[in-house]
Amino acid sequence: MTRHVRGSCLRALLGAACAVQVVTAPAGAGAQEPVRLIASSAERGVVLRWAWGDGERAVGWLLERRTGTGAWSRITPQPIRRVRDRGAARAALGERFARFEGLLFPEDPRAELADPDSHRSLHLMAADVDADVARLFGLRFDDVDAPAGARHEYRLIAVMSAGERLAATSDAITAGAYAPPAGPDSLRALQGRVGISLRWQAAPEYSAYHVYRSPRADGRNAVRLNGTPVVIFFEDAGARTQSAATYFTDSVGPAANDTAWYQVEGIDAFGRSSRRTPSVGATRLDLEAPAPPLGLQARVAGDTVVVSWSPSPATDVAGLQVWRSESAAGPFAPVGGRLGATASEFRDAARPARRLSWYRVTAIDRAGHAGDPSAMAMAEVADLAAPPVPAGLRGVADTGRITLSWSRVDAPDLLGYRVYRSSVDSGTYSMLPDSLRREPLLIDRIPSAADHAYFYRVSAVDSAFNESAQSAVVAVRPPDAAAPRQPRITALRRGDASLVVEWLPNVEPDLVGYRVLHRAERATAWTEAPALVRAPLRTRTITGLLPGQRYEVALVAVDDAGNASPVSESLRAAPFD
Repeated sequence: MTRHVRGSCLRALLGAACAVQVVTAPAGAGAQEPVRLIASSAERGVVLRWAWGDGERAVGWLLERRTGTGAWSRITPQPIRRVRDRGAARAALGERFARFEGLLFPEDPRAELADPDSHRSLHLMAADVDADVARLFGLRFDDVDAPAGARHEYRLIAVMSAGERLAATSDAITAGAYAPPAGPDSLRALQGRVGISLRWQAAPEYSAYHVYRSPRADGRNAVRLNGTPVVIFFEDAGARTQSAATYFTDSVGPAANDTAWYQVEGIDAFGRSSRRTPSVGATRLDLEAPAPPLGLQARVAGDTVVVSWSPSPATDVAGLQVWRSESAAGPFAPVGGRLGATASEFRDAARPARRLSWYRVTAIDRAGHAGDPSAMAMAEVADLAAPPVPAGLRGVADTGRITLSWSRVDAPDLLGYRVYRSSVDSGTYSMLPDSLRREPLLIDRIPSAADHAYFYRVSAVDSAFNESAQSAVVAVRPPDAAAPRQPRITALRRGDASLVVEWLPNVEPDLVGYRVLHRAERATAWTEAPALVRAPLRTRTITGLLPGQRYEVALVAVDDAGNASPVSESLRAAPFD
């Protein structure tokens, strides 16, 4: 049945009333429509539908029938009226009542009077798609008593406030001869921006349509895609010519690069479905890049940044790519290789230390399209890597100082070097005060009389105060400038032409021995024994002396550096004659 439509009002009322899908076809020129009665054979008898025209509304309807050329007989003893009882309507519709309640029982009944054309269109459309709604509106009658196989005509009598009048007469129809007709013509399925767009030749015998999708060309396992019927409104009664309109869009499936098969069936004015159209296949091309992963986060684990995320909501993700930048403004460079579609974490061990790093992730679909980047996540990794160990440590000693030098360490964030010293090779090494040196050189001031070796180690320190291991040890002995203590003679015994001298031992650890001196009394020059008395010996016999001549004897202690002690106090004695 043709419907007059008032665009914006119709769409607003339609969504509130019965939530069916609407496509508006192009406009054309036409005239006002009178009451029309249509009859169709049914599995049993004949089913009748009618629509009121413009002008005064009838308060009820009566139907008359005649078979062949026989007389007319009234088949509705009481007028068919619109049901105004909510309980009766709820019992008739069941769960569907909520869908049509606003249309059957509007909150403001005056709205129908304010815009009768739009409400008429809504009522007739709802009656087309649901037989029970047609009965509740008083627009349908099932003549189940019409003799099968005979041809019948029907008259619709309008019950007006001023009396009855003939409203419409149907064409002759054979009772009980119904067979579902073929579906609409010229079904086409085309790739659209958001899915598969379906179009077909809308036919006047169909009030609405159902759309089906199947994974098979034979239509098996098909599922209906539209929850409510697809209704095509024409702006004018005569506007049946169509442009390339899209009447339904399958925005859910099939998956990208997969093929699905579609069928359409028409719904006539009596709510009956036609046969489905032949299947038409369409392959959904992947025209859109996938959405990025969600909830990007970055945390620091030791010297590694762990980037994690939730999956992309896209269903055709084939891989993921992580990007990194040293600035939130970019540029971003890829980090690592392409990850699998199910990856949810990336560990970046190659990140710069002591800097902010910015990360984001993109999804890549099976067609190779890379989507927009995700939100950014930021991380700063502390520098936990120590610089290399210094090598080539060497030392040069001089009186009162030791000069240390070593090879320069190659580290971009090197802060300097620390020097450690010990008096024993295997002892405790203490860091020299103010020893953080910028250059690989240090002069260690020591006592001028130092007479033992010093042991040194050196380490490298970076700007994060990470310190390397200590270098190999270098031992440096300063020159020995300290003479041994003055020795002390304890006895001088006489012998034949000889004297035997004895003394106490010196305590210096580097003592080598003693020089024995003698001279004749009142002589000025000392005579030294030809050989050094090696420590720890503490006695020496001086031979070749003149009997009866008095001699003065003294000692000098000598260390391994050649330092000599002061001459000891002397003793005097004369050999036996």
